[in-house]
Amino acid sequence: MGRSYKQGLDYFPLDVVNDDKLDLIEAEFGITGWAIIIKMYRRIYSNGYYCKWSEDEQLLFSKQINVDINTINAVINRGIARNIFDNVLYSEYGILTSIGIQRRYLEIVKRRKEVELEEVYLLIDVDINMENVHINPKNDDAGTGKERKGKESKGEESKVKEKFEIFRKKYPGTKRGLDTEYDNFKKKNKNYKEIVDLLLPAIETQIEVHAEKIRQEAFCPEWKHLKTWINQKCWEEETVINEENDYSYIRVVNLPEKQEKR
Repeated sequence: MGRSYKQGLDYFPLDVVNDDKLDLIEAEFGITGWAIIIKMYRRIYSNGYYCKWSEDEQLLFSKQINVDINTINAVINRGIARNIFDNVLYSEYGILTSIGIQRRYLEIVKRRKEVELEEVYLLIDVDINMENVHINPKNDDAGTGKERKGKESKGEESKVKEKFEIFRKKYPGTKRGLDTEYDNFKKKNKNYKEIVDLLLPAIETQIEVHAEKIRQEAFCPEWKHLKTWINQKCWEEETVINEENDYSYIRVVNLPEKQEKR
């Protein structure tokens, strides 16, 4: 039997400035909500890069931090809804983790002699050159055939939504909730999994052009509502600059959509 190596951390980094998701938790639940999330991070990292969240774990966590279990569950559920924790892995396996948690964990343990990861729980691509990392393959008992494929598909969907959220937070115009905007994006684009990689580079370029037009005191229309931006496929607008440094948009050919199987 192989030697068991330590998986948990003795410390974890905490950013000085919170991101919007944590600020929203604090705005909704006060400092108690913020503290519950931080305490949950500590629980996760003490075990590795995820922790189980069954009824027994909830009772123990409530006792350890001396907070009512209903308050804890309300905060954690909002954390899942706000993508602080991954919804797919929680729904499928009853665990709490996220892409950010896993990235920070791997950065800290990269110098350890041995690190074991469970493939079924991974949300990130692990560097194959990290010789100390061993990925345990998915257990056959977790499902076969169509069932396994469904779980893999949900994991992929979670990554696509994460990319869309990064773009959405960057978008400077009016927008609604993440789920509403994401559902609209999927509905309007059959090949949304390929298109999602185009969104962030497109809006970053358009933001730069928008700022330059303002500096040049040129006409600069207001930003469209995000739903309109998506419906008009504005990521297909390519920015070009002529010799006079005149910025303009041109429409490029639509991306080919996948043919539906008959």
